[in-house]
Amino acid sequence: MGGDNADGAQANFFEGCMTSGASSTATDDAVQANIVAAELDGASEHPGA
Repeated sequence: MGGDNADGAQANFFEGCMTSGASSTATDDAVQANIVAAELDGASEHPGA
C-alpha cells in the first residue's frame, strides 16, 4: 500500500546487513555458494516491469 493508500504501487525491496571487519575466505565462499544455489542472478521476477 502506498503512502496515498493506493494498493497499486510497485516497489523494490533491498536486503542487507551491517558488518565490521572483513569476512574470511571460507565465509565469502559459503555466501557465494548460497547465491548460486538460490539462482539469484539479478533478473527481475517481473519481466517487462
